[in-house]
Amino acid sequence: MLNALDWIANHFSKGSDAGTFGWHTIQLSDARALRNDLVARSRRLSPASARKHLSALRGVLRQCAEDDPSNTVILACLNPKALKAIPGRNDDPRGRALTNAELAALDASCLADGATGARDRAMIALLFGGGLRRAEAADALLSDYDPAGNTVLVRRGKGSVRTRKALPNSSQAAMLGWISVRGISKGPFLYRSQRGGLVPEPMTGDAIYQALERRANAAGVERVMPHDGRRTVATSMLALGHDLRTVQKALAHADIATTARYDRRLADTAEDAIRSMPYPSA
Repeated sequence: MLNALDWIANHFSKGSDAGTFGWHTIQLSDARALRNDLVARSRRLSPASARKHLSALRGVLRQCAEDDPSNTVILACLNPKALKAIPGRNDDPRGRALTNAELAALDASCLADGATGARDRAMIALLFGGGLRRAEAADALLSDYDPAGNTVLVRRGKGSVRTRKALPNSSQAAMLGWISVRGISKGPFLYRSQRGGLVPEPMTGDAIYQALERRANAAGVERVMPHDGRRTVATSMLALGHDLRTVQKALAHADIATTARYDRRLADTAEDAIRSMPYPSA
């Protein structure tokens, strides 16, 4: 939820986070505008994620109302008729796992694009190799990456859990290639773009989404979003024969049922299983 609140705070006031934004100053028009933006995002991302953000806002507004019951504007924001829920189903199967050919195409699209391409190769390795959420990739520092073990420390994962994640051996060239361009100065691992170049400031989650979208367009890969990295890791590990508990640990899921929903083999596997069944024939 903290990542959601940070995103909302920055949405309302550029550069703010959950701890610095003045939540008690929110107007009903602000809350409605945020809700409409989340609805628009839910068409390309996940209705569940959009609802989580709106729920996070409602939670902090409830706290504001408890602190100041006379704040009629905050109370209006908490009225479900004034600030309607976000439509959509929690079991929306949106998202997919990328094939090896698609991942290779994404990687190849970065090779001839200088420093930005080197950064995007490392970004893709974090998302589709390590299964990091885009907020986790954006938060990563250079010091979080261990080149000897090819692992990255996630300091503020979902639920504020700290964990060290391994990356595929084949991704190490992309990680080290970016560091050779970036340099070894302290600071964010992924630099953000500015006027055709890079500046030593962290990327945002939205910037990661946009960078991946540009790479997908250049590579001719359709319908890619950052969270597909986690679906790809889960599906690939399961296809290699790793059990669901191992995948759950790799993705740092609290509930194994969540991990099961990330498996994108199911439709093809079920069809193949049915076709291979013995059936008597005359």
